[in-house]
Amino acid sequence: MLTSVTRVLVLEPHPDDLAIGCGGLVRRLVAQGADVHGLLMSEVPQKYSKIYERDGDYVAYSGSDRMREAQEADAVLGVGGRTIAFGAEWHHRLDALPRGELIGAIEDCVSRTRPDLVLVPARSYNQDHRAVHDAFQAVMRPHFYRGTVLAYETTMEREFEPTVLVTLTEEDLAAKLEGCRAYQTQLGSPEHLFSLDTIELSARYRGRLAYTAAAEAFQLLRGTHF
Repeated sequence: MLTSVTRVLVLEPHPDDLAIGCGGLVRRLVAQGADVHGLLMSEVPQKYSKIYERDGDYVAYSGSDRMREAQEADAVLGVGGRTIAFGAEWHHRLDALPRGELIGAIEDCVSRTRPDLVLVPARSYNQDHRAVHDAFQAVMRPHFYRGTVLAYETTMEREFEPTVLVTLTEEDLAAKLEGCRAYQTQLGSPEHLFSLDTIELSARYRGRLAYTAAAEAFQLLRGTHF
């Protein structure tokens, strides 16, 4: 299935979603010669905050810092380029964006990059992830896009039931964690869903489902490379 993939598009509601959800798979595909492009759905506001400490405090960070972290993570994982769809006013507000505009932005990028594999966020409690996932249902109509589509998990989504497990070598996992480590503005304490401890534990758990050391889990939304 994956050995024939040459062009990949990753839909990213937020800059760190690629590294968390499919950083290991991206690293594998790049190593076999695939070109990977990210579609970031919105810029990050210059002033924003993220929960960090065990007591639930929020800390401020700069959107410029987070975008610089995205470039560092891309360099680690081998992402070849990124398109930004909308401005910072839509960050964490993609559910309020007219659905037609969201679909249109994704369609434009699909037409330009011509991927044979698209990685989309799974539906979750995050409104941006749900909006992007649902918008892609229109994009993947057969007369427009006929390639393979996998949904990736980021925060142990309640509605996520994996149907595809991609095994990761220790080198793949190390690269994934290094890509996540680039996001210093986002990393939380070990109990947080976005911490290196949690991300590694999730990969180790998914690996057990495939009787291997580590893995990433996906939902197959369409498969055309079997």
